[in-house]
Amino acid sequence: MTGFWNPFPEFTGRICPAPCETSCVLGINDDAVTIRQVELAIIEAGFEKGLVAPRPPQKRLDTKVAVVGSGPAGLTAAFDLRKAGYQVTVFEAQDQLGGMLRVGIPDYRLPPDVLDREIGYILRLGAEARTGVSFGTDITLESLKADGYDAVFMGIGAQECMKLGIPGEADCDQVVDAVCFLREANLHRTPSPGRNVVVIGGGNVAIDAVRVAKRLGSKNVTLLYRRTEAEMPAEAEEIQGAREEGIAFHFLTSPVEVIQENGRVTGIRCIVNELGEPDASGRRRPVPIEGSETLIETDMVITAIGQSPEISFTEGIMEQESQYLAALENAAVY
Repeated sequence: MTGFWNPFPEFTGRICPAPCETSCVLGINDDAVTIRQVELAIIEAGFEKGLVAPRPPQKRLDTKVAVVGSGPAGLTAAFDLRKAGYQVTVFEAQDQLGGMLRVGIPDYRLPPDVLDREIGYILRLGAEARTGVSFGTDITLESLKADGYDAVFMGIGAQECMKLGIPGEADCDQVVDAVCFLREANLHRTPSPGRNVVVIGGGNVAIDAVRVAKRLGSKNVTLLYRRTEAEMPAEAEEIQGAREEGIAFHFLTSPVEVIQENGRVTGIRCIVNELGEPDASGRRRPVPIEGSETLIETDMVITAIGQSPEISFTEGIMEQESQYLAALENAAVY
């Protein structure tokens, strides 16, 4: 098969938020094409008929490319580079390939066997993979150059979570970021984080965190969001799924302090907001209402207020030969 080939048809068929459906011309007078369901149905029908992945390229180029990171950006780069005939090695810090697909998306949304199958297609194209290799310690730009690589693609993703910046947040094991929480849940099947859990945020990562906490056995799971449900960036179907599982939602609510006793979290103090004028995002800005503070009892606080890439390795990088850095992909998954 030649031409375009989606390297992750099963992933996109299950997870993609399908923003194209809102622009579908059929939606003017009828329902838009449900592209996720169509794509998933096609690939599943293909499996039943013995569909195989694209064959390895006929031509073999001498150019060697190192791909750092095996998330969707890195694996897609490896996929396209191999189809073009380049020699590709994927380097991954974790023990398994997949990046955020592996550690950031709960199994109920993306089963591990599905992810393994799709990664297997890419590897069968001839890409080599090395896991347990961290950039900056095990490998560097200099070592990759010395090993004969002609270019490097940085697909490191956004692994660093933003902080709340409120009293009581720092130096406490019961205040964790959602990325770490989901990673531990996916890789190590961690036990219940506590009887009462509060998750702060309004995106898909926050929704994943509350639903995973519930699945791990937490009795009371609450999501705090500083605006109304109408402003939540999470997908409507994910929000509805959380409601059906008994997740409590507190809208127009912001945390102001994490309460600790003897080094353990016992609650989180919050304040009620009202919506003011639109901010830079175009959404109305939450404005705290004086005297509206409340206390929510909790055993753990999980923060999901945004992510950013860890790019300390770029210091001084412009002083090195630019051809050894082909691209920097700051991929925020949610």
